[in-house]
Amino acid sequence: MAASSKGIGRARSKPIMLQAVLLLTRCLALPLRLMGRHLHNRMGAPPARYSERLGQPSQSCDGAVIWFHAASLGEVAQIRPLVERLQQSQDATILVTTMSASGADWVASNMPDVIHQFVPLDIPSAVQQFFSSWSIEAKHIC
Repeated sequence: MAASSKGIGRARSKPIMLQAVLLLTRCLALPLRLMGRHLHNRMGAPPARYSERLGQPSQSCDGAVIWFHAASLGEVAQIRPLVERLQQSQDATILVTTMSASGADWVASNMPDVIHQFVPLDIPSAVQQFFSSWSIEAKHIC
């Protein structure tokens, strides 16, 4: 019996809008990287940490990672009780990503036992590098 034409054995294609967005971000990757570098430096973030925006890990880590993304300083402060409880009960590294230098500074001074990293730029290569660098077991986006 022949397989039907509905795609048995074929890979499913991505929706056309997703394909368009991915193509656009690939085409704009260089300008987005340049703009990202400018904004990173303008906010007062250490220039040496710009590689984190390209998905490079800020440090190496073995084992499971629980990832929190907190967009701004307010969200970072709100996750602190949950992070502290997880540190007591889980045998996992806590990774906190932020967009701002003020969020990074707050994490460094108030949650010294977690790893902070700047969130990667919204370009496929940076996001892919970020996810391939960390063994994320759980994630929470604020």
